[in-house]
Amino acid sequence: MPKHSSIKKDFQEFLQETLISLPHLSRFHLHQ
Repeated sequence: MPKHSSIKKDFQEFLQETLISLPHLSRFHLHQ
């Protein structure tokens, strides 16, 4: 497996986790 595609996969997973956590973070800020 080429290193480039592995980095791309890690980046996509990072983006997914960020998108999943964003609504939670915004709700947290709204409650403060």
